[in-house]
Amino acid sequence: YLPTYIRIMSTPGNVVPEMVNPKYQDSAKTEFPAVRLECLMQHFPKLLSSEDRVGFTQFDRWLSFSALKNNVEVAALKAPLPAESAASAEHDLYAANCTMLSAAGVVVEESTTAQFSGVTVNSGAKVHLAPSFACSWDQLRARIQPEHEGCVRISKRSTLILEGPVTIRSLILDGALVVKASKDAPIEIKDLIISNEGWALQPLPGLHGITDVEYTRGYRLLALDSEQIVS
Repeated sequence: YLPTYIRIMSTPGNVVPEMVNPKYQDSAKTEFPAVRLECLMQHFPKLLSSEDRVGFTQFDRWLSFSALKNNVEVAALKAPLPAESAASAEHDLYAANCTMLSAAGVVVEESTTAQFSGVTVNSGAKVHLAPSFACSWDQLRARIQPEHEGCVRISKRSTLILEGPVTIRSLILDGALVVKASKDAPIEIKDLIISNEGWALQPLPGLHGITDVEYTRGYRLLALDSEQIVS
C-alpha cells in the first residue's frame, strides 16, 4: 500500500534494520572471504504497526528478477540454484526479451544450454530492447506488428538490438541485426531477410590476455558480422 510505505519511509529515524551476511565457505561456518552489510526488503514490516495496511504484487522470476552478485567460481557451484552471475543475468535478460517478443507474435527458436567458465546458461537469441524502443507491453505490441503468422522469425544464434521508434512487420533473422532509429526518423522493418555470421560467444581459452569484463562474463563476445540500420 503506497501511502503507508511513503509515510513510513518519510518519518525521521525510520531505518530498515541492518544485518551482517557472511559468505561462509565451509560447513562449520568458520571461513568466509567476504561479509556483506545488508538490509532486507522483508524486514520492512518491522517498521509497521498493527493498524497499517499492506499489500504486494507478485511477478514470475523471468520477468522481474535476476541477480548479479556471484563471481564465476562461486556461480559454478550454485547449481541447481540460479547462478546469479554476469553470464546468467545477461542471458536471463535476453530470454525475458525473447519471451515478450514471442507473446507479441514473433517466432523465436527455442534456446539450448551452454556453459561458460563452469556456469550453465540458457543460450538462445540475444535480444536487447532499449527503453527508447519499448518500456511497456502496450508499447512493445505497438512496435511488433506481424503482417501474418510466422512472418517475423529469429533463430537461436541471432543477435537483435532495437533502439528508438522501430516497427517490425516482417523479418527473417539468422545472424546479427542492429536497428537504431532517431526520435524524428522512425524505421519500419518489412520484407527483410538477414543471414550473416552474426555475433558469437567464445568460451575463454584461459586467463592470459583476457579483460576484466571477459573474466566476469566467462566468455568473449565476437562481433563477426552484422547488418546495421540507422536513421
